[in-house]
Amino acid sequence: MPELLLIGTAHRDLRGPERLAKLLDNYSPNKVCLETTPEIFQRAIRTHEIEMESLSRLPTSLFYISAELQRHRLIYSSGAFEAVTTQKYKQKNPSTDIIFIEKESSTKLVQDYAERVRSRTLDGSSKSRLLTPQLTLGINGFIKEGDPALLQKEIDIMYRENDPKLLIDEAGPSMFRRVMIERDAHFVSRIREIAGSHPRDKIAVILGNFHIFGNYGLNVFDQLMDLNPKRVMLPDADKL
Repeated sequence: MPELLLIGTAHRDLRGPERLAKLLDNYSPNKVCLETTPEIFQRAIRTHEIEMESLSRLPTSLFYISAELQRHRLIYSSGAFEAVTTQKYKQKNPSTDIIFIEKESSTKLVQDYAERVRSRTLDGSSKSRLLTPQLTLGINGFIKEGDPALLQKEIDIMYRENDPKLLIDEAGPSMFRRVMIERDAHFVSRIREIAGSHPRDKIAVILGNFHIFGNYGLNVFDQLMDLNPKRVMLPDADKL
């Protein structure tokens, strides 16, 4: 039986890159499964490279003060850190296989869900667990006037939220079923397939935290109990 570690992340975790890097280095997997597709992974890597290169050439000036530049780096580094950090881990450990376990057909669904949550949050009809007060500023607003320490505090609180009612209230029971329950079933099927094909390997699976810790009885961790998985969330890296 392979060793299986489920790692729960929160998008826009400003400390996400360092936390995930620490967990991967500590666990040393030779297979890393990501909640994305090959196309989105490559696009995220390229977008990050372009953004970071652009920022490195941007001088501090009267129209772009140092604090704004730092916030710009932080928010863009946190945007696709799961992909970027995993790629860096593979560069240090070339024998590592990166495996993509998202369905192509689910990518638009997840985008629609995020947009629905954002719309309901901004019009006041829902209190979102995905959009904290700092994130509702939007990327440009955060760069101009955001508070990185406050955003990090908000994100860290999100890790401890595991009540499915929060997500159901945000997007409705049907969308919750499609975004969480049905995708969980797909992730579990893929993880079982990978584990069965590589019984001697150390496998890390990086998913949104709610897929692993959500208290709805059929999350990914619950469905894989017979494989004796371990699970951590990114803030656990702070204890290492």
